[in-house]
Amino acid sequence: ILLDFDGSALQTSEHPAGPLYDIQALLQPNTDGYYLKTIEAVEEQFSNTDGKSKRLFLLVNPAWRDRSSWGFFGGKKAQELIFNRYETTYAIDQFVVRGRKVSL
Repeated sequence: ILLDFDGSALQTSEHPAGPLYDIQALLQPNTDGYYLKTIEAVEEQFSNTDGKSKRLFLLVNPAWRDRSSWGFFGGKKAQELIFNRYETTYAIDQFVVRGRKVSL
């Protein structure tokens, strides 16, 4: 599903062998409160929630660094919903040195 207002996407892949091999990914979501609601909805239906089949849910956004990325109003909820619960498994850091972008 391409989210038409900002180019983000919600991708789902269901495996014939069952939910343990399913994947759902939220790609490039911004810090709008809409995405916090989307994450909650996906977790209710799809992810590794108590009493439900284990499934992989990926959150992919290089701009989410910490609570401050969400600003004053969304920071607390983002901390509780995302940063306190999801482990960073791959991270790339980008910064500018002498006018050139460097990625680590």
